[in-house]
Amino acid sequence: MNKTNDEVEIGRIVDVYNNYIDNPDTIKKWSKDNLGNKAIYQDRLINIIQLLNDYEINLIDKKILDVGCASGNIFPLLNELGANKKNINGIDIRPNSIEDAKKIFPDHSLSIMDARKLIYADNSFDFIITFTLFSSILESKYRKQIADEIIRVLKPGGVILYYDFRYKNPFNSNVIQINYNEIKNLFPMMEKKIKQITVFPPLVRKLGVLTKIFYPILSNIVFLNTHYIGLFRKHN
Repeated sequence: MNKTNDEVEIGRIVDVYNNYIDNPDTIKKWSKDNLGNKAIYQDRLINIIQLLNDYEINLIDKKILDVGCASGNIFPLLNELGANKKNINGIDIRPNSIEDAKKIFPDHSLSIMDARKLIYADNSFDFIITFTLFSSILESKYRKQIADEIIRVLKPGGVILYYDFRYKNPFNSNVIQINYNEIKNLFPMMEKKIKQITVFPPLVRKLGVLTKIFYPILSNIVFLNTHYIGLFRKHN
């Protein structure tokens, strides 16, 4: 039996991420012990805190959904920001990732789910996270379907925390750039605050002990910042 286009895309995404996990070079590249990765994480955390403060958002009582949560990479960050574990929901299309996440984060509500067909009622969540989600979806129509679903389940006045590539990665054909115009198309009619962050990761991962000195300097060079981060508010 021939697979549908949807099944082919799902299979592609699962295969890509399984290959990442099985590749020792990728695991080393993403290591939390790398000082460059630590600087990237801290930079992102500082910017998220600033965005939350700008919008006067406190996560303690917010119902949260992480779309494309993998094995829960962002959950420790949410805990740092004061989120209640029982209010954190995560979905991913990869069964292995969800099973791994459930072992590490038993208090969270985690489900295998296609982001194009969210099994949640309208206006269910106060705060929705999309980290490097859209750049992993090669088909533009699927990216739009996912964005529309996210907007549907977001409460009026709720916000999306967005983080993704603004450049095409020349070393990885499995991801694409999401430029500013596409962000506007994916999330129209939403109040947005966006900035460029994350110094070119292949560079900062090689800085070693010099990371603390050079990362702040390099972060002021706009074209070296490879990602957009932002908050998008849904109108009441």
